[in-house]
Amino acid sequence: MIQTPEYIHSELPAIELFQQMGYHYFDASKHDERLDITQVVLNDRLRTAIKKLNPWINDNNLNKAFTEVTTVNGTSLMEINQKIWELIRGGTFTVKQVINGVEEFKVVHYIDYLKPIDNDFLVVNQIKYHGRFQNSVPDLVVYINGLPIGVIECKSPTVAN
Repeated sequence: MIQTPEYIHSELPAIELFQQMGYHYFDASKHDERLDITQVVLNDRLRTAIKKLNPWINDNNLNKAFTEVTTVNGTSLMEINQKIWELIRGGTFTVKQVINGVEEFKVVHYIDYLKPIDNDFLVVNQIKYHGRFQNSVPDLVVYINGLPIGVIECKSPTVAN
């Protein structure tokens, strides 16, 4: 990677700050967990997190929970984002499962808000996404449990605009 002023003065300090807060880090120009650039979610991390946060869940319901959060439909981005927020906020998606011989509906959690240490925090730089007209490479993407929750574009302090 070329050590540009943007990287040295903006991107790298942001990465270091995330690492100080306990985030793992990887440079997507050297390492990418996804099968291809059309994937936005880090599938393996999300599946692992769902299983960890919901240890009672069976494989069938794990797949349902994964599909529920990764295939949200809506008439607008706002509607889709609202539905995803409601899912990851918690308490809105349940699955029916037999636990200790009793069939019950259990709430699926995607993020542990009570014990944050149980979550998988990750910051990734230079990850390429497939775009409608051209590919996009944001400076930083912030993930919790494999779900992208933020994009940060870093700017050099030497740039006028």
